[in-house]
Amino acid sequence: MTKMMVIIALGFVTNTAYADLASDLRSLNNTVTEMSRTGKELGAIGNQPTTQQTQSQSSQVNPKADGELKSGDMLRSKISKVKVFKEPSKKSDKAGMLSKSDEMIYMGEEANGFYKVTATNGEGWVEKLLVQKTN
Repeated sequence: MTKMMVIIALGFVTNTAYADLASDLRSLNNTVTEMSRTGKELGAIGNQPTTQQTQSQSSQVNPKADGELKSGDMLRSKISKVKVFKEPSKKSDKAGMLSKSDEMIYMGEEANGFYKVTATNGEGWVEKLLVQKTN
């Protein structure tokens, strides 16, 4: 009789231990699932551009690799004979011409696809597609 009670007691303890283990595993699975869901939500929030980010992206030289352009950055011509205009328009009077080796300083202003720059021959506006940030 005592042998039988020991066997029943061991069976009860073993079943209880497995039930606790299964409960702990379910709880762990729920925690991991919730953390994953929260991570995805945070990732989605982090991928939404803020107004400030959107505005700063408009002042980039080349979105691919040149990074954000800041006032005081050095630029150089991509081609020779880049026209420097007095105003940010191709219809404006020319203020000068830059060779491919000429460097200029970005003055922090952008308008109509032009950057305001200072070069050896003075200040003016160059087409942003024709210049790039120096490394």
